[in-house]
Amino acid sequence: MDATNIKPFREGKLMGLISEKGEVVLPPAYDKIDPFFGCLARVTHEGKQGLIDPNGRLALGELFPKVSVRPWGKKRKYIYIISNGKRKGFILNGTNRFSGFRFDSIGPLCDGRALVSLKHHFGYIDEEGRIVIPPKYLQAENFTRGRAFVVYKKGVKCIDTDGNTLKLEDDPFITCLRPVPELSYFPTYDDPKDELFIPLRALKFDDRKNWEKYKLLGYDTVFFGRDGYIFYFYNTKTMLKEIWGVVDIQMVTHDTFLTFASILPEGYEKSVNTVGVRNTFGEEILPEVFNDVSYESSGKFRVSMPNWSGYILPSGVFVHNKKSR
Repeated sequence: MDATNIKPFREGKLMGLISEKGEVVLPPAYDKIDPFFGCLARVTHEGKQGLIDPNGRLALGELFPKVSVRPWGKKRKYIYIISNGKRKGFILNGTNRFSGFRFDSIGPLCDGRALVSLKHHFGYIDEEGRIVIPPKYLQAENFTRGRAFVVYKKGVKCIDTDGNTLKLEDDPFITCLRPVPELSYFPTYDDPKDELFIPLRALKFDDRKNWEKYKLLGYDTVFFGRDGYIFYFYNTKTMLKEIWGVVDIQMVTHDTFLTFASILPEGYEKSVNTVGVRNTFGEEILPEVFNDVSYESSGKFRVSMPNWSGYILPSGVFVHNKKSR
């Protein structure tokens, strides 16, 4: 039966399924039935969740502690992730195959690969749910433009979507890392005495004791350090920018960052937290004056201030605005 012709309906406190012709396919049996995404719909009953098909049949024959539905590539479109409370498994849209409860976590599909973990080790599956890179890394990240950084016993390396090591001799985050026997975190550190993740070329520009934090920000080798309320942007050659008042940054695209500032305006007794946008050279795209900034997939930034919100292009042009209610 086609799921597009089947809709949830409520009768009293319970929900069932009904066809477009008004025929009851599934009598009311669940506390909640979500709309169909693909071939299955999520149901909730007495604190547990499951999946049903358009005929009302319960997938795997039982309910579980948690079920989630996510977008999953162009071919399958959706993945249904099922948790038994200890491990996670999945069913791909259009298939009747259950992976089994094999994973501790299942990430989103990026560049045709999804990050999965098992017993504190990380690997990747493809769009069909096949393990293409076995869980063997101590830590890993989602693929971006066909590359991902992974941590293993000897240090950090960059791999392609087939698990092959990429040679990045000019990347200081790769060439300057020394082997470590154990590593429980991805390339970032908070102890200025720890030399493990210090890009050596950066030491030519600034005294190491002034740096509080380094973060690996993807293949576009940009790194930063903070000294009190001063942020320093570096690339592999020189210091790009020195910014006052910024206390943290967050990469939102391959070439833009959200910058979080703490300022004390005239007449105020307490500092105010604001957000702006800068590029990978540290240059200002949007000043740090907004209460909130979020990146939209269309390339615009949604910005908000007290009693106002709107959209701004990276060029600084307002494309839409409205008063907040």
